Amino acid sequence: MSETPLFFAHNDQRMFAILHAPEVDLKKMGWVFCHPFAEEKLWAHRVYVNLARKLADRGYTVLRFDYRGYGDSEGDFEDFSIDDQLADINRAINLLSEKHPQLESVGLLGLRYGALLAALVAENNEQVNHLVLWDPITDMSSYLQEILRSNLTTQLVMYGKVITNRKELTQQILNNEAVNVDGYNLTRYYYDSANSINLMNDEKTFSGKCQIVQIGRANQPLKKNIEKFASLYKNVDIFQAEEEQFWKEIKNFIQRSESLEKHLLTWLGENEHV
Repeated sequence: MSETPLFFAHNDQRMFAILHAPEVDLKKMGWVFCHPFAEEKLWAHRVYVNLARKLADRGYTVLRFDYRGYGDSEGDFEDFSIDDQLADINRAINLLSEKHPQLESVGLLGLRYGALLAALVAENNEQVNHLVLWDPITDMSSYLQEILRSNLTTQLVMYGKVITNRKELTQQILNNEAVNVDGYNLTRYYYDSANSINLMNDEKTFSGKCQIVQIGRANQPLKKNIEKFASLYKNVDIFQAEEEQFWKEIKNFIQRSESLEKHLLTWLGENEHV
């Protein structure tokens, strides 16, 4: 396996990527990983890295990259909307095809917010025939309120109390005032592009294979929104993976998820030596 860091251009800005390429037993399908939002990207990073290496060892070419305004990619976070990030993913898919023209199809894998973006891209990109959604966000209106909760936590740490509640923070955004969430400025431009997105609203046209994974405690009941969301796909498998929420700052830093790796590889027919 080789790992190649590279920059690729999109609308006069450069995005950073790592290309994991197998040296033998090259499969006809490659993968693009769609990372989650803000600090969740940081905590999930190592899980993504180790899964990409595992897939490359099995013959799959994998591209990990940063959306514009994230990581080592160019641009400022507050200048981009969800539509921009969907365009970034489509550009990454094209890059994978350019670098490895022997690939016949692409799989998208996303965690949480990255899963929502992957699901949206899969609806309109014919190159995508496998879709893996880990604990997907399905309703951006609710998720935006969850994001704003981080600002409340910061206020408690700094001031010992909440000075500006979520309703007031939302109004600040609507008044074109940026609200800081874990070091990322949430703007009206982004808020307007995201707030109305709900993956539950329409039956899916994506006709490839879909895997939806609920991540949580052992024997945890399947969440109703996950069950409903899965019902919108024609060809879907639902799994429940016992795992801590590694995308959060928890006591134990998780570098890989063997349960998620096993679910994915088994689903792909890679049963041996998982």
